[in-house]
Amino acid sequence: MIVLGLWTLYGVSLGLNSYFVRASLGRPIPFEISISLELLYTTLWALLTPVIVLLARRFPITKQTWHTGVAVQIAGLICLGMAQKLLWELLGRMVAPTFFGPLNLKTLVPTLAATMDTAAMLYLFVVASTYAVSYYKSAKEQELRASRLEGQLMQSQLMALKAQLHPHFLFNTLNTISALVREEPEAAERMIARLSDLLRSSLENVGAQEVSLRKELDLVQRYLDIQQVRFEDRLRVNFEIDPGTLDAVVPNLLLQPLVENAIRHGLADRLEGGELAISAHRMNGSLRLAVRDNGCGLPGDSMREGVGLSNTRARLRQLYGDAQEIELRNLPPGGAEVIVTIPFHGSPSTTAAG
Repeated sequence: MIVLGLWTLYGVSLGLNSYFVRASLGRPIPFEISISLELLYTTLWALLTPVIVLLARRFPITKQTWHTGVAVQIAGLICLGMAQKLLWELLGRMVAPTFFGPLNLKTLVPTLAATMDTAAMLYLFVVASTYAVSYYKSAKEQELRASRLEGQLMQSQLMALKAQLHPHFLFNTLNTISALVREEPEAAERMIARLSDLLRSSLENVGAQEVSLRKELDLVQRYLDIQQVRFEDRLRVNFEIDPGTLDAVVPNLLLQPLVENAIRHGLADRLEGGELAISAHRMNGSLRLAVRDNGCGLPGDSMREGVGLSNTRARLRQLYGDAQEIELRNLPPGGAEVIVTIPFHGSPSTTAAG
C-alpha cells in the first residue's frame, strides 16, 4: 500500500505539472485527462515495482556478483520499461483516444525507444530504493546482533569469573598454596602468581568478541598451571595445536569453560586422574577445536547441556550463523569430547562490546 500510495502521489504531481505546462504553451487538455493519463502511467510502474524489487534482491550488484547483477538489471530495464510504455500507449487510447490519435505501428518502436531515458530513471530509482532499504535493514540487524552479542559476552565473562572464583575452586587452590608455604615457599609463590595471572588474563580482553587462538590458549595454560599443581601427576595435559592456527580468531572465553568442565565433571572424581587433550586444526576453510578427556564420560543418553555450553552454542550461532557447529559426545573407550568448528579467519577482531 505504501508503494502504491507513493506512485499515486507521483502520478498526481506529474498530472498537475503536465496540465499547467500545456496550458502555458497554449495546448491545454482537460484537467481530468491529464491526471488520469499520468496516474495510469505511474500505476503501471507500481504494478511492475514488485518484479523490479524481486530482480534487485535475487541478483544483487555486489563485488562478487556485479557482472550478473548489472546484466540482469539492464535486461530488466529494457523489458519492463518497454512493456510499461507499450501498455500505457494501448490503455491510454482507451482513456483518452482523442489525445493519442490512431495507433501507428511504424512509429511505435521509435517512440518506445525515445522514452527509455525516463524509464531508466524510474527503474533505477526503484532498484536504488530496494538496495537502500536492504542496507538499512541489514544495518539494524547487525546493530541488534551486536547488542545480543554484548549481552552474551558479558554473561560468558561473568560465568567464567564465577567458575574461577567458585568457593570450591578457591578453597582447593588456597589449600594447595597453604600446604606449599612451609615446605616449598618458592612453589607457593609461583602458585599465587599463577592465580593472579589467571584472573588478570581473564579481565585483559573484557569486551572483545574475538581474540587470537594464541591468547585463548595462554589463558587456558594459566588455568591448567594451577590445576596441575593441585592434581600433581594425576592430571596429564596434551596440546595438539597446528602452528598455523595460532593467529586464527576464536570467540573470547571459548576454551577455558570447556576445559574447566572436562576437569570438574570428567577427571576430578577419579583417584587415578586422567588425561586432557586440547587440539586445534585447520580443515579447508574452517577451524576445528576439540577438548577431550578420558574420564567418566557423560551420564545417560540424553547428553543434556549445561548453561555454559548452551550459552557457548548461542554465541557461536550469533557470531557465525550456520557456518559453525558444536558437538558434544561420549568417547567409546571412556571420556567425553566437545568439538567446535568455526570459520577460519587469520586477523583477530578486537571489537569491543561496549
